Amino acid sequence: MPRKTCANPLFLKWVKGFHSEKNYKVRGGPPRATGYEKAITALENCTTEYQHPKELKVLTGIGPTCISRLTEKLEEHCERNGLPMPEYAPPQRGLFLL
Repeated sequence: MPRKTCANPLFLKWVKGFHSEKNYKVRGGPPRATGYEKAITALENCTTEYQHPKELKVLTGIGPTCISRLTEKLEEHCERNGLPMPEYAPPQRGLFLL
């Protein structure tokens, strides 16, 4: 069975970077790594493309700290490459008319 392709490779690359920059041996070993490991797994398995890190909160394993760090990285990336920062549009809840 072919492996699914990650729809958010830039976000995945950055989360892997967050994970690898930690010095887990000094902090007592891998238990602190699990947050980023869960985020990596969520992004690897995600087939939906997201434009803004805040949209990732629907994925299990991506929390507020990861979203905040990804937002900072995206802002830097956009500024460095002369790209507009994607705007976050919160999902709209269904409107019910009677």
